[in-house]
Amino acid sequence: MKAYWDSLTKEQQGELAGKVGSTPGYLRLVFNGYKKASF
Repeated sequence: MKAYWDSLTKEQQGELAGKVGSTPGYLRLVFNGYKKASF
């Protein structure tokens, strides 16, 4: 999942975060394995 996140541009990361109701910073932590996804 980290490779997928890293392959996205900053703009794409922001769009993805908006679609799932989160922030790019939080998703970065999830994709890097530091946080568990929770909503």
